[in-house]
Amino acid sequence: MELTALKLIGSKTTIPVPRVHVWGTAPATPVGLGPFIVTDFISGVSLSDLQKDPNAECPTRLMREDISDSEVEIAYRQLVNYLLQLFKFDFDCIGSLPWPGCEAYTASPTNIQGT
Repeated sequence: MELTALKLIGSKTTIPVPRVHVWGTAPATPVGLGPFIVTDFISGVSLSDLQKDPNAECPTRLMREDISDSEVEIAYRQLVNYLLQLFKFDFDCIGSLPWPGCEAYTASPTNIQGT
């Protein structure tokens, strides 16, 4: 599902996504540890790193006091831009994205009686 989501987001939005080099399932790994995806690294600064105070004595979730209004505006404009692009996707049903060449499976939501 992650591979399909990366491909969809990368092809239909301007949101940066890593390029997938190789992926596999647990049986495909030499030591059988589990599924894997090898991707490019996308450099950047995480929003939490931008906002946290590197000199704080104890970690806090509050935004650092010395961050400029322009830095906050740039970060939040980018975040809103990404969210607006994601909100434009419209799917027929809730669930996993279908993998090309695979038959899609859908189920009705469970009601209060469990049926």
